[in-house]
Amino acid sequence: MTTQPTQHNVPLRQLTTFQNQGSVQRVITVTTLDELQAYLAPSPSFTLIGKGSNMVISPEITCDLLKISPSFVPTPEHPIQCNGELLTVGAGLTVNRLMKLLIHHQLTGLEFMAGVPASVGGMVAMNFGCWEHCISDFIHNVQVMLPNGHRQIVSNKDLNFSYRYSDIQSNRWIVLSATFKLKSGDISVIKKKSDAAIHHRLTTQPLHEKTFGSVFKNPSHHYAAQLIDSLGLKGHVKGQVKISEKHANFFVNLGDATFDQLQEMVQFVQKRVYDTYHVRLEPEVKLLGKDIEK
Repeated sequence: MTTQPTQHNVPLRQLTTFQNQGSVQRVITVTTLDELQAYLAPSPSFTLIGKGSNMVISPEITCDLLKISPSFVPTPEHPIQCNGELLTVGAGLTVNRLMKLLIHHQLTGLEFMAGVPASVGGMVAMNFGCWEHCISDFIHNVQVMLPNGHRQIVSNKDLNFSYRYSDIQSNRWIVLSATFKLKSGDISVIKKKSDAAIHHRLTTQPLHEKTFGSVFKNPSHHYAAQLIDSLGLKGHVKGQVKISEKHANFFVNLGDATFDQLQEMVQFVQKRVYDTYHVRLEPEVKLLGKDIEK
């Protein structure tokens, strides 16, 4: 796979699954460690993005957007390593490709991720989870690049995983690769579990529309979707942004939604839920505005 290391004036519809209006000044895609280190050497101002399935980007953002290519090679000698029940993959690897590797190596554990349009690095950093599973339950260690350009292997226990959090976020580390501790499994069972996860997502989430992952984190002792649904807000529209009828914690771009319209809908729902239940909804989606820089 070939990449274009630097792209200018990139339409946002190419960068996120929400596909809002506008474009950004510069997108840098790196395929090798050398490319990444060369880019980081002058200490540029940047924000790291993945497949864009859990973020919405403002066209007013001024810093570079940095992407790790799906073909990124964290260890040149062994791009993908499988050592028994330990599987190491690059940060840019897509979930779809990861599922194929699980089947190929007959490893089970991560099937709950099937159907998510994301990449490994982003899911590790945010500690993706659903249906009583978290990706951190299966992480052995993570190879990261520190802000000073040095590489480090960090064990699971030293990453301080919690609900939708890891120290990768607060330390501004770049995930290079992740090693998962899995179990041997039967190919037919792995396929069945993966297919079931995909089917459940397609029937309960608006994945065929312009949308992204869950808008809000689940507050303590509540489910965000239930709170929003209880207010009769499914199908509610503001501008070109709609609250999905399939799942109240998903917002949909009806065609030409703007970043500002999405922000307005987020704030509207937060206020309605707080006014009714005195519960504060915290966004899970990353809203990358003009002041977001690394």
